[in-house]
Amino acid sequence: MRRTRSIITAAAVLGGIAALPAAASAAVPTIAASPNPTTAGDPVVIFGTATPGTRVRLWHRINPAARFTPLGSRVADAAGRYEFDRADGVVTTNRNWYVVDGGQRSATVNEKVSALVTVTGPTGSNLVTGARYTFSGSVSPSHKGARVLLQRQSASGDGQAWTTIDSGRVGASGYAIVHRFRAAGDANLRVLLPADRRNLASGSDVLGYQVSEKQNAKLSLVSSADPLAVGGSATLSGQVTGATAPEPVTLYARVAGGRFAPVATATTDATGAYAFPPVAPIVSTYYQVRTSALHSAVLFEGVGDVITASASATTVVAGTTVTFTGTVAPDKSGHVILLQRQDPTGSGWHTVQTATVGAGSTISIARRLTVAGAKAFRLKVPGGPRNQAGVSQAFPITVTPNATPLA
Repeated sequence: MRRTRSIITAAAVLGGIAALPAAASAAVPTIAASPNPTTAGDPVVIFGTATPGTRVRLWHRINPAARFTPLGSRVADAAGRYEFDRADGVVTTNRNWYVVDGGQRSATVNEKVSALVTVTGPTGSNLVTGARYTFSGSVSPSHKGARVLLQRQSASGDGQAWTTIDSGRVGASGYAIVHRFRAAGDANLRVLLPADRRNLASGSDVLGYQVSEKQNAKLSLVSSADPLAVGGSATLSGQVTGATAPEPVTLYARVAGGRFAPVATATTDATGAYAFPPVAPIVSTYYQVRTSALHSAVLFEGVGDVITASASATTVVAGTTVTFTGTVAPDKSGHVILLQRQDPTGSGWHTVQTATVGAGSTISIARRLTVAGAKAFRLKVPGGPRNQAGVSQAFPITVTPNATPLA
């Protein structure tokens, strides 16, 4: 027993003596990952600095209860820089990374990953109350058995509040949620996978709809264009069934939170048809037509925001920051705005960064692009009670490899 204790003590002393020169001559390596957080399947770059010319080993852990395991190694260049690339489809869940340079260990990076949630809804953008509509999609990586939430954007000013209106379960091939809308109005919808150990809370792209009441068979009301973009116009018209003589009709309108008030009048023709002069609302508006004896269904005319934007570059070297700038009409100062990247399949878009619309309804979002390849981005203002969502044009950007590791 005494001999064993002496060996341990001697080893500890020798170990301490041997470690002193290394600690004095080698700095602790640094580590970073980009992008972080990321979306499942998107490539990630892990980079940092270490002692020049030394071999840097990368370790990772996917399950917090598991042990770290090695992933590979690189030799730091003459400036001490190193880089590891995690390709498309590899990083799909939350995980941890650190590197070791000789006897020095870096801090641990906690990479957060959103699942890729897709959603497909009814074709067209106009829905009616009482009808059954199906919203379906997929979740990657698979979360079979997990609950997913159909959410409708709440009537808040900044576009970041959501209310759950229905739910479903993820099956082997995805999910399907059937829902009925009870009231007319805007319906900006997403599907959300709540956070778990594997992924962050993960939302789909937002679908925008206009929900109107089911038509009154005796007094109809339709729009020539719904939704509209800010600055556009539409003609509202309809039919009074059974009318045999000219009859006055009155158009009523209100915005979210307001009350109906008359805004125009017209007279039916010999067949009972009528039409009002074109309307050009700048915010989403509810319309209804009334006669002395009848009320039409409520028609919701959605008006979408308009984004005018540009990107600072279309071809960059990995590690370059690209800035997306522009304006939103009408004024959306203080409202959330999303920078979205097109899914690798080209079938949809997912949010990679959020920002706030600045004073004067201006936009400026800077994003560092660290992974080489062809990409496409766009800007999106989520809809709300006053306006429907606005989406910019797509910005294709080519990111070329960097000859040196990132720093």
